Amino acid sequence: MYERLAEKKTIDRMYLTRMLLLLIAVMFVGVVFINVLSATILKIMTSKQYFAAKEFIPWLTIGFLFQRTLCFLGTVFDQIMKNNGYYQYRFSREYDHNDRA
Repeated sequence: MYERLAEKKTIDRMYLTRMLLLLIAVMFVGVVFINVLSATILKIMTSKQYFAAKEFIPWLTIGFLFQRTLCFLGTVFDQIMKNNGYYQYRFSREYDHNDRA
């Protein structure tokens, strides 16, 4: 997928939309799976004093879902900005603002 983003020609918006929806769907299934089985997983892996952690697991998994979606969109947005010429880095001496003498 990142090879398609790296090409200079126009970005296929339908492909990106499908990839985003697929990513969200797969991660949503994972979030539901973890939330449904969290009590069983905690019973297998921890002692009784940690069973109260079950109430935090939905918040953590939802946060993970949003964070991963943002990472995907961030790479797409970054590539779009590069393709449109918004990132014009200049590493010459005249643009160094830390060296003001």
